[in-house]
Amino acid sequence: MTVSTDKTTDAISELLNNFNFERVEKLMHAIDWKWAMHDGLRFPTIDEMRDKCINLLFSAKRDYSVVSSGGFQASYKFNCDGEEIFTLSFIAAQNYVRF
Repeated sequence: MTVSTDKTTDAISELLNNFNFERVEKLMHAIDWKWAMHDGLRFPTIDEMRDKCINLLFSAKRDYSVVSSGGFQASYKFNCDGEEIFTLSFIAAQNYVRF
């Protein structure tokens, strides 16, 4: 199955261009959140964060699912009108309870 179309690429590009990576970068520095990289444990650059998000978004579309890594969470789904929706989040903390 092919997941790369001009429409998909345009949607991902728009999403990334409007995502506040600078804010994520500030948060990561403030809480000392580093990634394990090929050259050791360090803060990712904004370009590295963007690359990670591109891969996550294409994976989410390929699998029609939610995928996450490095604090980023990407999802792909259809709404009730049949529109395709990509979502990108940076999650620093989350909790849930079952009852």
